[in-house]
Amino acid sequence: MLGRDRQFRMQIHQLMDAGLFAFSFWLAFELRSNTFLIGLFHAPPWKSSFEDYQWLYLILILTAPFILESQGLYHRSRFCSRWTTLWVLFKGCLFITLGLIAGLFVLRLLIARWIVVWFGALSFLLLWGKDEADAPGAPESGGGSPVPPSLPPGRGAERIDPGAWGVGGRA
Repeated sequence: MLGRDRQFRMQIHQLMDAGLFAFSFWLAFELRSNTFLIGLFHAPPWKSSFEDYQWLYLILILTAPFILESQGLYHRSRFCSRWTTLWVLFKGCLFITLGLIAGLFVLRLLIARWIVVWFGALSFLLLWGKDEADAPGAPESGGGSPVPPSLPPGRGAERIDPGAWGVGGRA
């Protein structure tokens, strides 16, 4: 039963991650098309419409979960260090971004360079935010370690009173 629950949880996370990659690609395209940011970075206006690149959604949605799984994102312990999670997410987002660049090169498609850069950064930040929200100890994750309540303010022996928690000689 535990294996089935873990498999179901992994599939839910893969679906959410695929959606986050698709959203980050759309958001990167919208950022590049924003007239304020074009003026801020002195970039030439981007004339292509998003409909020309919508088919990349299908490729991103299908390949992103497999690449993240190959990096071990879904098979790591829930209690692994934050640096391990960041490294796995960074590698996965980097490989997906490099795959997007290679695919655009092979298909001889022109796309603004900032779209790809923002896609990589946004996908990393969105996936990290999702992972942090689901981390053990997050308020809504249902996880967390059993931590005793904070000690009441006091001095010396008053601060360390195991009897206040029902532990020790007196109850």
